[in-house]
Amino acid sequence: MKNTNWNKGVKEGYNKSKPFQKKKPYEDKQEFRGASVDVRNDDVAGALRRLKKILERDDRQKDLAKNEYYEKPSAKRKRQHAAAKSRWARTVDQARNNGTWVDSQNGNNTEWMKTKKKRRAHEDLQKKIKGRGR
Repeated sequence: MKNTNWNKGVKEGYNKSKPFQKKKPYEDKQEFRGASVDVRNDDVAGALRRLKKILERDDRQKDLAKNEYYEKPSAKRKRQHAAAKSRWARTVDQARNNGTWVDSQNGNNTEWMKTKKKRRAHEDLQKKIKGRGR
């Protein structure tokens, strides 16, 4: 015989007590996600140009290209390290061109330039800087 006493004194399910709430249709509220541009005076080409500028300034294309393939953490670290080295090299080059960078602690000490190639490159750079009138 089937036991039917298990549901006596128990309220109906949790979801049954709440009335069903219908979601509003999309037309009622216009919510745009992401970049959007209003088309004015039927100028679709101009709106498209503005949208492309917005996306370009936001670097969306770069983010999509970067996330297109999986990059291993070691490759990511290597790429970031190379970028940091190039930034530092760019800073040093700008300082050398301005004349504010000194390659050694005291100007006449050339012990850090052990090879002829390094000494020659340094002398050429100094001539180049002096040639600019600095």
